[in-house]
Amino acid sequence: MRAFRKFAAAMAVLALAAAACGSDGFEGQEIVVSYMQSGTYDNAARDLVDPFQEETGASIEVVAQPFEVLTQSYVTDLATGTGQFDLISATSWIADQFPQLRSLGDLYKEEDFPGFIPELLEPGRAAYNGNDIVGIPYAVDAYGLFYRTDVFEQAGVAPDWSNWDQFFAALDALGPVLPDGMSPFVFAYGAVEQTPAIWLAAYDSWMVDSAGRYGVDRGPAIAALEVLQRTLDYAPEGAVALSIDEANAVFNAGGAAVLICWPSFNRTAANESLPGQWALGSLPGPGRPWLSLWNASIASTSDNPELVYEWIKSYINPENSTANMVKYGIGSPFSSTYSDPEALADNGHDYPTQAANLAQAINVPWTFPAFEAAFRAVGEMLTGALTPAQVVDAWHERWGPLDPPPAAVDEAAALGMQQT
Repeated sequence: MRAFRKFAAAMAVLALAAAACGSDGFEGQEIVVSYMQSGTYDNAARDLVDPFQEETGASIEVVAQPFEVLTQSYVTDLATGTGQFDLISATSWIADQFPQLRSLGDLYKEEDFPGFIPELLEPGRAAYNGNDIVGIPYAVDAYGLFYRTDVFEQAGVAPDWSNWDQFFAALDALGPVLPDGMSPFVFAYGAVEQTPAIWLAAYDSWMVDSAGRYGVDRGPAIAALEVLQRTLDYAPEGAVALSIDEANAVFNAGGAAVLICWPSFNRTAANESLPGQWALGSLPGPGRPWLSLWNASIASTSDNPELVYEWIKSYINPENSTANMVKYGIGSPFSSTYSDPEALADNGHDYPTQAANLAQAINVPWTFPAFEAAFRAVGEMLTGALTPAQVVDAWHERWGPLDPPPAAVDEAAALGMQQT
């Protein structure tokens, strides 16, 4: 009930804020806003359509597409200048198209987004084209670790791990005392595009070489792949085929003691299925958690950038972002979401660690073709077709023809991930 009251209050505040904007200058204008089809980001946008249209007099169309379709749609639209979308949900995967996104310098005001987690607006996280900010984060998440607090307590195993050796030692200690039907660990290995999450948390070296080309530090990269490979030893039979939803469902149904996942995709379900029985932890090092950061960006072809910016402010503000986290699990970019006393009363097992994980999390400086080359080879490793060493060889071979865009090189440098 507390969460519902907070959501209702936030929506009331949002309606008042929309009314304050007024409709001056926007009557009859039309924009198309685009989000990943997930039942979260897109549904949160649809919640705003009616009140925003009523208050501005504008017409808003929400377009939602699955991740890979969406990414290709953006690349095609921005590269050709077709102008299909006004608002682009930009990620680092389309960094080669950042020059086709409108600079927000003349629109953006810091006071429009009070209380942002400061690290999220730094180069290497938010979308930048050179020194120009071209995207405002609206949905953020950092790969984390859900664990069964009751199971760890009953087993007398401390959920303390700062490195992967300690993590595996904890899983080894759990094994003999787990309830029937419960595996120590589960992950969405079948969603091969997710597998870099574990590798990135185990890898702590460069990802763009000194010449500005894609690459990795061979020895540490192989060792990190071996960590990923080893996690399969603790997973249930058939885990190599599990999707994100299926892996989450295994944990929520009591089939695993530990789940590595995007928290925003499972916190609502875990709270319903396992109330008071789980907590969020940080991934072991020496690497860092993978950041999911969707930016609200304006296509350079948009005829109505001021209206798009008004939409962005309606979607991205402390009240609405907190409400969307309660209702949809969407990670808020505002510090206040994670420090509010009422929110902490219900989410002390989750929010403080989430805020800490977000401050540490990083993008990977790959465009989508580089990303796809990486996860396809990892998928071949998990099915036994390649060894970790052969994966690294395949990466370098497949990355060879690719030219990292300047935005990706800048991102790597900003994150300390370029070879020196």
